[in-house]
Amino acid sequence: MQKETELNRKNIYNGQILDLFKLEVETEDGFIQNREILEHNGGACIVALTPEEEVYLVRQYRIAVNDFTLEVPAGKLEKGEEPAICAIRELEEECGLRTDSIELLSEIYPTPGYSNEIIYIYYTDTFSRTEQNLDQGEFVQVEKYPLIEAIKMIQLGKIKDAKTIIALQTAWIKRNLK
Repeated sequence: MQKETELNRKNIYNGQILDLFKLEVETEDGFIQNREILEHNGGACIVALTPEEEVYLVRQYRIAVNDFTLEVPAGKLEKGEEPAICAIRELEEECGLRTDSIELLSEIYPTPGYSNEIIYIYYTDTFSRTEQNLDQGEFVQVEKYPLIEAIKMIQLGKIKDAKTIIALQTAWIKRNLK
């Protein structure tokens, strides 16, 4: 198994949260192919689980899919930001929960076929209530579900966000392997 060799890179677009490049690569069998790659700073999300085994989720409208999604609290990394700091910040901003005790559950590539984005998935079961502090233009509704119900919602297609599916299933595994 060999890597593709990048021959040429053309910047197509520079945006606020991602940059788009067109690459010309040589494949292992000598063919020249084009690739379109999104470069993204990545993000972090966090599963906050209560002692009663309830998980905090946020419901928000996502214009890219023209639908409301149910997600774990999450946000994009600022350039050079530590993923754990991002996860802690997003939990407080979106849910009004403060923690200083988190555990990294996983790192995922949500779409490695065309993006370098990494999402860091964290877990906490130690937090306190504070004030929600949403970014300008951000509108979320905080909801709380028993973890087992959230897992069933995945099976029923009510939770479709990939990072949330992986985060909840990983948290479920963590809780049941103790």
